[in-house]
Amino acid sequence: MDELSQRAAELVRAALDGDDELGNAALQLTNSVSADELVDVVLEMIGSCGRHLADQNLSEAALGFQAFTDDDMLGVDEVHPAVRATSRALLCTMDGDEESARLQIDTVIRMGHYLECAAVVTMAASWHAQSTAAFWWPAGVVRSDDVKNS
Repeated sequence: MDELSQRAAELVRAALDGDDELGNAALQLTNSVSADELVDVVLEMIGSCGRHLADQNLSEAALGFQAFTDDDMLGVDEVHPAVRATSRALLCTMDGDEESARLQIDTVIRMGHYLECAAVVTMAASWHAQSTAAFWWPAGVVRSDDVKNS
């Protein structure tokens, strides 16, 4: 296992451990590697999650994201750019478009504040960790069939 894969694995373990471990590990990673390395770690985790979801039998279901506050559902333009870019990257990997996924993550990592970068790392690690659990969908992902039936 190369060093970046090992760092991704450590983040996933932190996600599984819960508490503040993932946030601390994400901040530590964000402050200790280059932007290129951080993009690679995030894409490794998002790519794994995207491939897992793409392998599911979703031929009749379209996927999208919904974000909520305590009171309302947010429109796509109201979602923080780092969250929007990370969500788009996941959808890109599900479609097999690794280049577009890289562009989404690269842009937010290079242009974002270190806390935004840590949030991207946290989402990617959390999604990766949860994608190994049975009956799991990333937070915010909804199937179009679920929306029609609600």
